[in-house]
Amino acid sequence: MDEASRSNRPTPRTPAAIDTSAVVGNAANGLMPEDYRQPKAMDRPARPSDLKAIAGVGPKLEKVLNGLGIWTFAQIAAWTPEEIAWIEDYLSLKGRVGRDEWTRQAAALTLAAKAKR
Repeated sequence: MDEASRSNRPTPRTPAAIDTSAVVGNAANGLMPEDYRQPKAMDRPARPSDLKAIAGVGPKLEKVLNGLGIWTFAQIAAWTPEEIAWIEDYLSLKGRVGRDEWTRQAAALTLAAKAKR
């Protein structure tokens, strides 16, 4: 094959452009997508938690979580690894729940709210 015909061939696409960080992160925990489980939803309580108090949760994300039936710090504090994986996958958070320690923050906020009562 001559030089001219080689330069006219399309460059093959590589799978390196695919972002697999969420799957790889959850696979490190032994979780595969079939293991993911949606967190239990609840009806809006009389006094929902201000989820924006969790670092990494803004007004838009709070609204999305509320739409999924997530209203309280206690719900987030109780998430299992399978539920965290589902949330991160469903919302394309790519490890943010773990990095920002949402469950730890939510547990602390739950305790602080109980202490105020």
